[in-house]
Amino acid sequence: MKKVVPVIIGFSIESDMLSYVKTLNESCNRADGIDFDSAVPHVTLWMGFVHEKDLHHVFEDYYRVFKNVSLDLKARCIDLFEGINGNVLSLSIINSFELETLQNRIHHYWEPYRIVQNEFQTFNKETVSYVNDFWKNSLSNYDPHITIGFCQEKTELNELNFSVNDPKIFLMGNNCTCQQVIRV
Repeated sequence: MKKVVPVIIGFSIESDMLSYVKTLNESCNRADGIDFDSAVPHVTLWMGFVHEKDLHHVFEDYYRVFKNVSLDLKARCIDLFEGINGNVLSLSIINSFELETLQNRIHHYWEPYRIVQNEFQTFNKETVSYVNDFWKNSLSNYDPHITIGFCQEKTELNELNFSVNDPKIFLMGNNCTCQQVIRV
C-alpha cells in the first residue's frame, strides 16, 4: 500500500500579524481543532493528498518555484461563515495580481500529484472532502484568507498590511491546519 501524505503549500504568518491572529484564535473554541498553540497560522496556496513517493519531485523543484518569494498583503476584513462543523472565522486577504499569479503557478505545478482519498486517518469527513475539492477553490475561485477558528461572533477590522516570505510545504492536520514544515 502506498503511503499518502496530506500537504499544504502556504505562507506562514510572521511578527505583528502572527500576534494579532493568535489573539483572535484564543477567543475561538480551540477544542474543535484549530489551536495556534499547536498549529501554524497560514495563507493556503494549495492543498492535497500526495503519494509519498511523489514528494521527491516536489522537493527537486522547490527552490526553483519558490526562490526569493516575498509579497506584501492586505487583510481587508474578518469574515464569519457557516461551515459544516460550526461558524468559521477567517481573516480575508485582498487577492493581488502577484498573489493570484503565484497561486496559479503553484496550482499548475502541484495538481498532477493530487490523489483523491475517501478517508484519511484521523481527519473528519469534512476535511477530507474539502481537501479533495480544493481545486474548485483555486485559480479564478481563489479566495485568500487566514482561518482563525470556530467562533460564534466576529470582531471588526481596519485594513492591515503585512508581508509574507518564502512559501513552505506543511504536513496537514485535521481541519486543514498546518502541523509542521516538511520542507523549508
